[in-house]
Amino acid sequence: MKQTLAKEDKAKKMGFTLIEIMLVIAVIGVLAIVTVPKYQSMTNYYHLQASVQTTTSFIHYAKQRALDEHVNNYVQITNSLSAPANTVQVLNPSHVAVQSKSLETGVTLISASRWDLLNNPNAGIISFDKRGYLSNSLSNTASFTLKGSSNRTVEINIDFLGNVTTVWN
Repeated sequence: MKQTLAKEDKAKKMGFTLIEIMLVIAVIGVLAIVTVPKYQSMTNYYHLQASVQTTTSFIHYAKQRALDEHVNNYVQITNSLSAPANTVQVLNPSHVAVQSKSLETGVTLISASRWDLLNNPNAGIISFDKRGYLSNSLSNTASFTLKGSSNRTVEINIDFLGNVTTVWN
């Protein structure tokens, strides 16, 4: 008889009660509520950061091509209203894309110091002359402003010598 009772006690102690399972689900739910918005904001930040890095590397590449080939090279960034939408391109003197990459999801161009009114009015453009100097601006600088899906903006400034600085807002 004692053996039967011992087996019944073991059977009762195996497994989880409904309250224990509900408590674990509640803890997981609270953790999800706290971490999901933070994860989304981090993802938006990294998308914007990757787009800024792409843009600055394309600016450096266009300057180097201008120096190497002794011809003007251009960097064009399109916004969501143009085709191809939200891209960064290095263009040769004939305005043919040499290299092109899409900006990350949720990132778009919102302002530029010079718009490409001849070829694409929805695109910002800068050019480097054969000496690698910024050649298309009335002032000695040019800038692009990118906006992420979290409404955070980054201004990319290019000086006369082609040096790039970024200002995060």
